[in-house]
Amino acid sequence: MESGRFKQLYQLKEELYTEGGPVIIEKGALLLDTKSNKLLMQLKFCNIAEKPFKALYISFNTYDTSNVQMSPIEYKYLDIDVDYGKSFGADKAIILENNLVRSFEISKYSVVYEDNEIQILFCSCQTQIFCKRNLQMRSL
Repeated sequence: MESGRFKQLYQLKEELYTEGGPVIIEKGALLLDTKSNKLLMQLKFCNIAEKPFKALYISFNTYDTSNVQMSPIEYKYLDIDVDYGKSFGADKAIILENNLVRSFEISKYSVVYEDNEIQILFCSCQTQIFCKRNLQMRSL
């Protein structure tokens, strides 16, 4: 995604899924805004849960150029209404405070369903198996 203002510094290698999880992470990137010199992350998710949800809380581990872990980051996608098979998140920019970050991984996320049930998943890439999406979407 190098189009004028934004320079891509890092990209998730493939679509990610945690076994039993309600979402697929379709895309993820770390971008440099060349105008403001700020770093931001953008992610795109797809709901594969049977029921809609209204919030997603997500935590990231961040790393510098030498792969030294930096401060963790948390972000909340609030007031969303995401039905099965729908994508979300691509229109949100997560602004980073630390300009030394050069990569990231998702360490944990939780989904709040419309009925207020909460599902929490721990998903460090170093300890949890992620797999490429081979799930077939049911017809809506």
